[in-house]
Amino acid sequence: MPLCAPRFFLVVVLVFAIGLLAGGLIRGERRERRDAVRLYRQTEQLEALELENNQLGRRLVELQQRNKDAVDLTHRQKKQLETMRSAMDEQIHRNRKAQRKIEQANDMLSDARHERRTLQRQLKLLIQRTQQSRQHKPLPQPSDRKGPLSVRSIRGIGARLAEQLRIQGIVELEQIAALDDDAIDALDAQLKFPGRIRRDRWVEQAQALLAETTPTSKCA
Repeated sequence: MPLCAPRFFLVVVLVFAIGLLAGGLIRGERRERRDAVRLYRQTEQLEALELENNQLGRRLVELQQRNKDAVDLTHRQKKQLETMRSAMDEQIHRNRKAQRKIEQANDMLSDARHERRTLQRQLKLLIQRTQQSRQHKPLPQPSDRKGPLSVRSIRGIGARLAEQLRIQGIVELEQIAALDDDAIDALDAQLKFPGRIRRDRWVEQAQALLAETTPTSKCA
């Protein structure tokens, strides 16, 4: 009986040790399983993070490309705006020049109208003076003339010019013979044939015709 006790104790110790070892192995296996599951989950999470990171990277590249396109578009629009602004400034400058030319033309037209009215008044005054001077001068008697003389007796005055002269109040040869330089300029401005009076020597012709029709003195 005393000899069996150590064996029994040894068996108990061995069983206890085996139990501890088995428990440790079981706990180690469970721990390894938990670690493996945890590692698998971490791996899945890491893969998901890498996938999300790749997606974010692609989105970042797209955003960078969009940003670059937006910058290029803004640059092009800025150039177009500068071009349009330059064209607008040039058009405004042209419009101002055209407006100044129009104003100058209006001023010239106004001056021309004023000068025309002045010349018309001068012509009327000269015609009145000519008529008044003619009234105070003894006119040749019809019997003393070689024939009826009118403004058409002057070479270069046809029916059309005679009608224009009649509108201006000139119907007799004496009126043309009495024209001076101012009257010639004023009358020339009213006719549609500028320079005709001096070129065809109306005044000289009229004076010569009147001199031819003036009766000679009996004493001569």
